[in-house]
Amino acid sequence: MISITILPAEIHGGFKHIATEYEIATDEYFENIIYDETDYIYLYTKLVNLTVETGKEYFVRARALLDSGGYTELSAIHIVTPSEAKVLTIDTPVPAKIGPPTLYFDEDVNQNEVPTKNIKINVNGFETISGVSLKAITYILTDVNGEYVDGSISNEEDLESHIFTKQLFPNKIYRISASFMGDNNNVSQFASITFITKDEITVWDYSLIL
Repeated sequence: MISITILPAEIHGGFKHIATEYEIATDEYFENIIYDETDYIYLYTKLVNLTVETGKEYFVRARALLDSGGYTELSAIHIVTPSEAKVLTIDTPVPAKIGPPTLYFDEDVNQNEVPTKNIKINVNGFETISGVSLKAITYILTDVNGEYVDGSISNEEDLESHIFTKQLFPNKIYRISASFMGDNNNVSQFASITFITKDEITVWDYSLIL
């Protein structure tokens, strides 16, 4: 297991840091990458559950994904050498596990003909194994290639539904993903729903003026 902590990126132009891509390799040239994940929740600290060899060097780097869709430059490469793990007994309760959300459109919306703007997604199914309340929901809209299009991170207002206002292309495949966050700051796995936007046709009205 490897723990990664990064400092906030210095971002210019008014853009926002919405996710962090973490990479781990067994060589300094990153020709053998054993871990590569873009995380929309843990932007500055990431605990990576990898089976690693004690005493072996691993190479780690990261970069920020911006709301423009672009990335910052990659960070400097850091070398991690795992040591022997120790068993710790912690005298605190285990955080409650939160189940993933259920996503669905309104009944009058055909999943294969979704409007290209103001897309409303409904969310329910918040459950935990103990008394934890729903604090926020993260909503992410991506295209068919997994590229970020629109989203709202740790939204504490839209706890039942969210509207994506960005204009999408017609007749394209998109995916909406969402994750719960409890008031103990524990988060659920992301649940996703895939849809196709309407093939919009513009009808021109040619009127003859005499």
